[in-house]
Amino acid sequence: MLTQMKSLLASLSLGRSPDARFNLSAAIGSTMLRQLLSSALYFVALWVTTRQLGPHHNGLLVTALLLPQTLYAVLNLGLASSHVYHMSSGTPDAAAMRRVNWTLAGALWGLALLALGLSSDAMIGRYLPGTSKDTALYASLLFPAMLLAAWTVSLIQGARDYATYNKTALTQPFIFCAGVLVLGALEAISVVSVLSCHILSQAALWLVSEARVHRYPAAPPGGPPTRRTAAGLTAVAERRGA
Repeated sequence: MLTQMKSLLASLSLGRSPDARFNLSAAIGSTMLRQLLSSALYFVALWVTTRQLGPHHNGLLVTALLLPQTLYAVLNLGLASSHVYHMSSGTPDAAAMRRVNWTLAGALWGLALLALGLSSDAMIGRYLPGTSKDTALYASLLFPAMLLAAWTVSLIQGARDYATYNKTALTQPFIFCAGVLVLGALEAISVVSVLSCHILSQAALWLVSEARVHRYPAAPPGGPPTRRTAAGLTAVAERRGA
């Protein structure tokens, strides 16, 4: 049914992008398919974790996840949108953007670890009820994983390689759901083990995105192409004017 829906959308004549690089209908169809699959995978994983953890431990899990999710929401710096803009501007330097990702993610995680290290158990328990300092430190691993995953996969989106982007974005929900199902089968679901699934799935998305982005070219010598082109057109205009 999902394949038929994608084919139906692809058959609609919505035209092509301004640079004629891709079919808009096919891009919309593949994006909808990815979102539906992601939602289904998340639903299965959450159903398993909720049933096996119970109300109390599920509440502890949600509280522990608040730390990395809040850090990500506040400190993601809007870099993903910036990457999309620069990759689609015609002057991309994927290698430089990846280095920025690594540096910023490491620096921000270091600051988070420093703050957690200087905090007492009582202080952490005040803002994250039921969460120990060790659990908070472990949960903080999810923060740089989320940053690197979101920032790196945005490079693929910015390159307007939507088929690759949608396939790559499915890595995280697939790994998370698979991990939860394995834990459920082993009856090993706990707050820490589900946190591990979150960390592993985000790290997997980052590594798969890195493998995809690695083949993108660095900035050519002599400056960005559009700047060189603009300079060349200016020189031609000046010669004609003379």
